[in-house]
Amino acid sequence: MAQLRLSLQHAYVESIFYFRFASCEHSISIPRQCQRAAAHRSLHVKSSVCSNLIRASSASGSNMGMRRAIEPLFPRVLGHEGVGAVESFGDEVDGLEEGDYVIPTMLAECGACENCTSANTNLCLTYPFSRSGLMSDGTSRMSIKGHKLYHMFSCSTWSEYMVIDSKFVCKIDPGIALPHASLLSCGFSTGFGAAWKEVQVIKGSSVAVLGLGAVGLGVTEGARMHGAARIIGIDKNTMKKDKGLAFGMTDFINPDEYSDKSISQIIKDLTGGMGGKGKTVVIGGGIKSVKIDYFPLLSGRTLKGSIFGGLKVKSDLPIVFEKCKNKEFHLDELLTHEVTLQDIEKAFELLKQPDCVKHQHSSAMSKSSSSQIITCKAAVIWGCGEPLKVEEIQIDPPKSTEVRVRMLYASLCQTDIIRAQGKEDPLPLFPRVLGHEGVGAVESFGDEVDGLEEGDHVIPTMLAECGACENCTSANTNLCLTYPFSLGGLMSDGTSRMSIKGHKLYHMFSCSTWSEYMVIDSKFVCKIDPGIALPHASLLSCGFSTGFGAAWKEAPVKKGSTVAVLGLGAVGLGVTEGARMQGAARIIGIDKNTMKKDKGLAFGMTDFINPDEYSDKSISQIIKDLTGGMGVDYCFECVGAESLINQAIQATKEGKGKTIVIGAGIKSVKIDYFPLLSGRTLKGSIFGGLKVNSDLPIVLEKCKNKEFHLDELLTHEVTLQDIEKAFELLKQPDCVKVLIKI
Repeated sequence: MAQLRLSLQHAYVESIFYFRFASCEHSISIPRQCQRAAAHRSLHVKSSVCSNLIRASSASGSNMGMRRAIEPLFPRVLGHEGVGAVESFGDEVDGLEEGDYVIPTMLAECGACENCTSANTNLCLTYPFSRSGLMSDGTSRMSIKGHKLYHMFSCSTWSEYMVIDSKFVCKIDPGIALPHASLLSCGFSTGFGAAWKEVQVIKGSSVAVLGLGAVGLGVTEGARMHGAARIIGIDKNTMKKDKGLAFGMTDFINPDEYSDKSISQIIKDLTGGMGGKGKTVVIGGGIKSVKIDYFPLLSGRTLKGSIFGGLKVKSDLPIVFEKCKNKEFHLDELLTHEVTLQDIEKAFELLKQPDCVKHQHSSAMSKSSSSQIITCKAAVIWGCGEPLKVEEIQIDPPKSTEVRVRMLYASLCQTDIIRAQGKEDPLPLFPRVLGHEGVGAVESFGDEVDGLEEGDHVIPTMLAECGACENCTSANTNLCLTYPFSLGGLMSDGTSRMSIKGHKLYHMFSCSTWSEYMVIDSKFVCKIDPGIALPHASLLSCGFSTGFGAAWKEAPVKKGSTVAVLGLGAVGLGVTEGARMQGAARIIGIDKNTMKKDKGLAFGMTDFINPDEYSDKSISQIIKDLTGGMGVDYCFECVGAESLINQAIQATKEGKGKTIVIGAGIKSVKIDYFPLLSGRTLKGSIFGGLKVNSDLPIVLEKCKNKEFHLDELLTHEVTLQDIEKAFELLKQPDCVKVLIKI
């Protein structure tokens, strides 16, 4: 036999906002002998002290959330934090003796499965994390008056005895104070691990911690130990300030003291308004779904879910215990109240007290010969959903750092369609000249422009690269801080270089390519080799490069990995090409248009899915069926459809799957929370993580060397005068990309 029965010495109340119950007043039955084969690894844990200590708690903390996230199973004995002594164990249990002190863990570590041998996740595949409230054989080890009692995760610590699979316990050094050990069985360790293992806080970095309960203070301690230069604690309870300072916090924010500002704005004010590469780790449980603002994510930020802070039970948790034994943590700061098991209801009242720590968030003109206003034709849109009109507009001369370009070709991107329709445009600005993909020749330039001459072929870019700011010198983002990405539709000085009949015209991002001429800051152009076919160059100014870069720079896809691509347009085919070049073993393309299958195969796709052919299955389930139930290592959402975001997340491997969202056009999205919390990563990306000066020339060189199959993308062509036809052509099933000849 292999079960353990434990005696619980200490257990900790998690949160006030879950179940109020009085089952502790009843006698329950826990079998001493376990007859089933599946019980051989279990152990009994016995309690002779049985006191309940309330540790640092938060009314909005992760443990409250975890309870809301699980299935409502009753009757039930709760509690998953605690420490106890082995009372008995099954005949397959090794390394434990009666009387050994152990703590329960939600997770196990077999040491041999794909996840346990990976540095990217702590979710064991052999002994998976379970919310069923039962043992692995589907039965319970507790009963009351003949009725089955459900466990809490792998255990139930609010009981004098409990049975737990030996894979879900960790033996501790008897020199560790038992109350401290109980704290380390979940909350504090979760926070510490999130800073240490999940984020891997870098020395000199800045950290914000929302909620200074046990988990938040664990994050604070972990960030301090890893050399964070600034640790900002955020909590509505001002009494948490001293606790935060004790664990290494440098700044404290009470959001209630800033009625006119959001928490994010307060943090930005403290940090000089920086952005572009930040990582958000969600540790708090209890949310079934969450609606997130999409554009901040798309702007290169990362959203990462975590269970138990990424800590592995055998590999990492003993290190945490050693630090505890060496008194490197300030755990006495967390222990604010104590009750007995008999008085557990009082715990919920104590959590309301503010001292209960865990109750608980330039003006020079052109130097070239041409410096006059030019009148030319452009496709102008006057309002949301209105048709494009090709009209005469005026183009001003370039200022000192700017370039005026005579456009040769442009192309139509999904983002342009979104701006034209205005439905999901975060900033609908009219009248406007759209277009951000294209290629042209330099017509004139300002006196501070270097490296360009009249006639040079250039492509516009949404992003710039100064090469000197914090972001440009980082390998983790392509969003320059000196020349930031803008949605304002104007030049950096707040003015436009285009007008019509005396009215200002808004640009599209940094440029407007659906015009015979345009003005753009020289930092937002990339000079190209004249040997590159101009139609191909236009495609590389956004769509295809965005997809290729997402696979190359943003993921980055590893050799032998599995990839799913949702949407086989230019962006999706760019992802496919990038994944192929990176050595992906399997690339699954998903599109409702069956005519995209041949396109995908041309770019390296190995499998094709038309979701309409599987009426009884979700996209994520189809992908899992193709991958033996595991899911893929990487999933790229290239459509910009809110309904696909959750499918993309769920299609990736639990514990280490990464979803990259590239599709634009969503203002906010409701995320199913638990699939994310289970160790998956959701990453936003603009321009596929490519840097304009460092990376884009490499992409252009591959194009020149004919390493890409870009002719497969160019399915239709129109003139600028007939640009309205482009929108109709895109509705045809054989259309991938429409080229616009200016």
